[in-house]
Amino acid sequence: MIELVTDNLEILDDLLHDLTYFYLRTGETKKFFIPPNEEPDFPEFHEDFWDCECEDDFIHHKRFQNFCSKCGAIEEEQPDSLVSEVTALR
Repeated sequence: MIELVTDNLEILDDLLHDLTYFYLRTGETKKFFIPPNEEPDFPEFHEDFWDCECEDDFIHHKRFQNFCSKCGAIEEEQPDSLVSEVTALR
């Protein structure tokens, strides 16, 4: 089970609306998935997330973080994250 906790529902609402492959279905164990028939044959990039140079925790949301404090990467100089990586993170 995944529980999202926030003191700002507006930010949570914006985040959920920005996710391309977000599904929430009650009564099922798998709540987040990419349907196999919808996976593209080529890499698809998510315009709301970017990757820094870190080995771990390298995906950042553009709305909340445009600089990585660990590696010093700046969002404008880095590529967007792959949709599949963003989805797997959720």
